[in-house]
Amino acid sequence: MDVTIQHPWYRRPWFLGFYPYRIYDQYFGEHQNDSELLSRLYSMFFYRPYFGRFPNWFDIGMSEVRMDRDRFVVNLDVKHFSPEELTVKVNDDYVEIRGKHDEHQDERGIVAREFYRKYKIPGGVDPSTFTSSLSSDCVLTVCANRHLDALERNMPIAFEVKPPVLLAAAVCTKAGKAVVSRQFVEMTRTRVEGLLAAFPKLMNTGKQHTFVETDSVRYVYQPLEKLYMVLITTKNSNILEDLETLRLFSRVIPEYCRVLEEAEVSEHCFDLIFAFDEIVALGYRENVNLAQIRTFTEMDSHEEKVFRAVRETKEGEARAEMKRRAKELQRARQDAERSGKKSPGFGGFGSSSMSSVTSATIITDMIEPEKPKVAPAAVRPSGPSKALKLGAKGKEVDFFVDKLKSEGENIVTSSAGRKASDTSKVLQPPVNTESVHLRVEEKITLTCGRDGGLQNMEVLGIITLRVTDEKDGRISILINNNDKKGAQLQTHPHVDKKLFTTESLIGLKNQEKYFPLNTDLGVLKWRLQSTDDSLIPLTINCWPSESGTGCDVNIEYELQDEELELNDVIITIPVPSGVGAPVIGDLDGQYNHDSRKNILEWTLPIIDDKNKTGSLEFSIAGKPNDFFPINVSFVSKRNFCDIQVAKVTYVEGNNPVKFSTETSFVVDKYEIL
Repeated sequence: MDVTIQHPWYRRPWFLGFYPYRIYDQYFGEHQNDSELLSRLYSMFFYRPYFGRFPNWFDIGMSEVRMDRDRFVVNLDVKHFSPEELTVKVNDDYVEIRGKHDEHQDERGIVAREFYRKYKIPGGVDPSTFTSSLSSDCVLTVCANRHLDALERNMPIAFEVKPPVLLAAAVCTKAGKAVVSRQFVEMTRTRVEGLLAAFPKLMNTGKQHTFVETDSVRYVYQPLEKLYMVLITTKNSNILEDLETLRLFSRVIPEYCRVLEEAEVSEHCFDLIFAFDEIVALGYRENVNLAQIRTFTEMDSHEEKVFRAVRETKEGEARAEMKRRAKELQRARQDAERSGKKSPGFGGFGSSSMSSVTSATIITDMIEPEKPKVAPAAVRPSGPSKALKLGAKGKEVDFFVDKLKSEGENIVTSSAGRKASDTSKVLQPPVNTESVHLRVEEKITLTCGRDGGLQNMEVLGIITLRVTDEKDGRISILINNNDKKGAQLQTHPHVDKKLFTTESLIGLKNQEKYFPLNTDLGVLKWRLQSTDDSLIPLTINCWPSESGTGCDVNIEYELQDEELELNDVIITIPVPSGVGAPVIGDLDGQYNHDSRKNILEWTLPIIDDKNKTGSLEFSIAGKPNDFFPINVSFVSKRNFCDIQVAKVTYVEGNNPVKFSTETSFVVDKYEIL
């Protein structure tokens, strides 16, 4: 007889919760329970309603697989099979359980059953330890041990350290002078300045207009009017990412600097450095944009807000208190004037003939709480004072010091007074200082290459006027300009520029006014910038040559400008560390080896036309690059550009005025790279 098989679509339940179970468990083929007879009220198909019975896994014949900490366990209901009808076998990575019995008669008829289950053995389970047992309630248990060492083990974490690709970011001039620089790796200042000084020479060597390369680094740059934005990277960096980073750096600078000039960039150097740190971290660019950089750098601090609020509150209270006192003082003056008494004045401020309105106005306008309060001068008693006298030793102190010396203690007296006196001697103006005193000062910044060639030289000069007598306030100053090097001169805004151009006279535009008293006023400035080798005042040639035992170094100097007289010349040469002191050969002057700073100082008291050349020879272990950069310092009483004060006269009458001058020419930076 053919049995019609229903399509699976018709066997789906109409309501949720009514799912057939008989096809899935091991009771298939048995009679129905009483509770299952109710199913015919709902459907014509045979299924077990969800609410009909609530079996556990032992009732429905399903298996349980459990992974304990130390073993793998499989539980299976085999209530219809005897132990002889069951087989458990481990085959490769699987454990197989099979049960089968032939047809036999039971209370309901003839039945034959067979099942086959296959379980994947998890990793870490030892297949040789599988065991099986059958319980009294016909539950077959198959278990095996797990490898404890496979459960927990420490795994080393491999950390890949990528070398940084962005070494430094700098804003420099076209001559290679660093205005502001930020290093993202460990680099010395000398190394950075050397790389930037070499950058202008390399710009014209490559075919690209955005980057140039050397044997060790790559320069990625962008012009900013008179400056350059330069990134120094390794040659392994991605040039496209470097260009994108450069564009972000170039957009950051105008956010903080109104004009792209050296002075403006120097003024906002710390703001730029903070912004640079937000762009690059550990040599790699951060994923930030311009708006995020501004947000991060200008992030408000709660403590700062509280401090500002407290300070503003105190300042407001101080202003209110001073206004109140000013009103009280004004009221007291008015009352005194009405009663005919003498109005109260300001003790210690001199004349008391100021009107009450003027006095009140002055007090009202004083809003700074830090101003000292004005009090009437106290009358000093005629008797001896018991107050502490500063700067004088008491008898008890002298006695205590003598007692310590007698006991053998080494007493070192304070040198503060002596240092102060020494400082005053250094800073003391010339002895023959007149009421009209003029200072002619020059400062030089110079960078040369070790193989010769002037990279950059800048000389800044200024004439400062100081008048101490009011009768000498209306004067004119005649300048003797013998400069032939091309210095550019600039006068003070209050000085008559036309008069200076035509007659070389420095005078005020309004000749009825006086020069300020007791104030240093810069009346004339000049600037000389050049790359002409003939303008170098003092040339330094260093010739290091390697030998079998180290390096032989020969250093020579030559005074180019014979009209100069250089005093206290110190030539500082770096030497390798940890190799001992250098062996000095020929020497002009004196030398000093500082082992802590690893430098050799060559000292010459004077260099002039009679002593215009000299040399130093020494030997020490090292390489030729170890002896650079060389730094030079000196002072001179003759200026470089030969601009002097010739005469000072009164505006009225053109009579000469007695005046004094002092001239100085010093080094700001003098370096041979």
